[in-house]
Amino acid sequence: MDEEKQNLVDVIQECLKLLDEYNLLCGKIKQLSNAKDKEYYIACYEAYNCYQRCYKLIFNYIITMDKFKSLQSDKSLYLNENTPSLISVYNKLRRLLLTDTQIETIKFEYYNYNVITNYMNKLVANSWISMSVINNILNQRDKLTLIIEVDDHMEDPGRREIIPCRNYVRLPTSLIKEGESIKQLEFNVQDSTYVFPSETLLFRERNNFDYIILITTDEGNKQEKNFNVHQMLILFEIIAKNLIPKKGTGLFPNIFISIIDFNRWDININMNKNQGTRLQLNQLKTLPHPSQSSPNLLSQHNDLIVGIHNQSNSCYINSIIQSLLGTTELIDSLLKMGSSNVIFHPSRANMISTSFNKVLRHMVDSSNKTKTPVSIEEFKMVCGNKCSHFRGNEQEDCAEFCQFLIDSLNEELKVTTNNNSSPIPNNRLPPADQNWLQYLSQNNSVITKLFVGQLNSVLHCQNCGTSSTTYETFSMLSLPTPRVASCNIMECLRQFFRPHNLGPSNQWNCTRCKRPTPSTQQLVLSKKPKVMIIQLKRFDNCLNKNNCFVQYPIILDQKYTAIQSLTQDNSTYELYSVVCHKGSINNGHYTTYVNKGPNKGWIYFDDTVYRPVRIPTEFITPDAYLLFYRLIKAEW
Repeated sequence: MDEEKQNLVDVIQECLKLLDEYNLLCGKIKQLSNAKDKEYYIACYEAYNCYQRCYKLIFNYIITMDKFKSLQSDKSLYLNENTPSLISVYNKLRRLLLTDTQIETIKFEYYNYNVITNYMNKLVANSWISMSVINNILNQRDKLTLIIEVDDHMEDPGRREIIPCRNYVRLPTSLIKEGESIKQLEFNVQDSTYVFPSETLLFRERNNFDYIILITTDEGNKQEKNFNVHQMLILFEIIAKNLIPKKGTGLFPNIFISIIDFNRWDININMNKNQGTRLQLNQLKTLPHPSQSSPNLLSQHNDLIVGIHNQSNSCYINSIIQSLLGTTELIDSLLKMGSSNVIFHPSRANMISTSFNKVLRHMVDSSNKTKTPVSIEEFKMVCGNKCSHFRGNEQEDCAEFCQFLIDSLNEELKVTTNNNSSPIPNNRLPPADQNWLQYLSQNNSVITKLFVGQLNSVLHCQNCGTSSTTYETFSMLSLPTPRVASCNIMECLRQFFRPHNLGPSNQWNCTRCKRPTPSTQQLVLSKKPKVMIIQLKRFDNCLNKNNCFVQYPIILDQKYTAIQSLTQDNSTYELYSVVCHKGSINNGHYTTYVNKGPNKGWIYFDDTVYRPVRIPTEFITPDAYLLFYRLIKAEW
């Protein structure tokens, strides 16, 4: 047997071994599915890796081997004398992989476990608050707050008098057990002789509060203190995983944790009473963000804070302007152009870039001087002249306007080059890189540098295994949103990047089969932009709104960005703006949250009105529609 044939045989034998190992692990997973302990998730991890390795060998590696092309014609290609031909074995492996019904569940379980663990760590990190912040929350008379103390020193009834909250529950640490369900915890609380009946009822009704604050003491020896904190964190995880929207509002309770000193708390309360002072909402500071370590992405215009007049249902425009105002590299570039009269030539008077720059300059002036809201009447008119869709006073989709504005700015600001000076794609580069260079030669602008990425669209023939790839640029990822009460954004990303079967009406005309064949189409992320704009698709073809609470992280790291990517990189993004939509398609309203840097923190904008966020994680909301992430770490 020649060397090339032997290599092909070895690879297929490796695939058979991987599939056997995968099937054994699937059996183990089924046995452990009730417990879902650490061993269960390790089995999911190993099974997923086996499947992925086998899949890549079958669909990515074998088809590139020269000997593979002669499989169908060369009947001498067998694993051994007692087995079917290699092409039969290959086709069987391919069918088994494509029709496997277990892998999606296995992949979901493994990633879901990691996502939940990662999300809980970030949620805990962003939920620590001080005693002064607790006092501030308790001073919000229009909000309902529940305080749950985790402590075994039940013999001290004076604690209830010190805590300035009528909705108080005190739980012994012995009732809290890691891994138990919320139902079992509720039963333990009800069955305990140390918990008052009224407190049992409050604990059961916890999801009807605006704030849930878990506290424990900073007393006792080190070992006891650490145990109290440990039990409080277990309780935090159990409650956080089982939050449901508050009745009548559809909003989830905010949950916080704190280690407090009752003696200091009592002093703080007395001082507030004696001095007649009350902490203001703007004293709530957000937690430090990674942007503090990314000075290159911040600028002198980062803290521009000014309202915008609503010009007859123009909140969809206002929200995008506020988000782009947080895109500091863009604002710096545009204002620099304006100061040098680059885009204020008379021939550009009616261009969108000129009008948008005027709005930005008015916002800078207002932010520095009068603080009065600015008007966008002229800008809206210029946009309407170019696109009749935005000419009237109807409610429009902010995602559509965002795409329109980015495309228009790119078209007007790009620097055209002579054909002779355009870079010639290097044929030795991968096709995706060649296509990307060709695009850049025709679209050299600040918009491209910031917002544009590349997707590979891969068509795969299920009949012969042939693949074909085309390339497309994007400046916004529109992710499907499942119709469930809540989910993690990881699920939306997986849905977006998973292979889709093409229906009979749009089958691919396979270049090898020379006819339309059953095929799949899959998107692959090949170039990541500096600014990632994500749309959570909330409206179907019938304009019905999906109100699913998509849990999205502040930090979008490689666990998210490498879900379907050609480059397994360590790129990391930070959330800096969230556009929200309340109401229906015909009767809705847009508002915006923007991170104005470490000094100002997160600011909420509602047309002419703006304010600091009331709680550190207010911008994590079920109303989120557009998410703006900036690259803070690039390693690829």
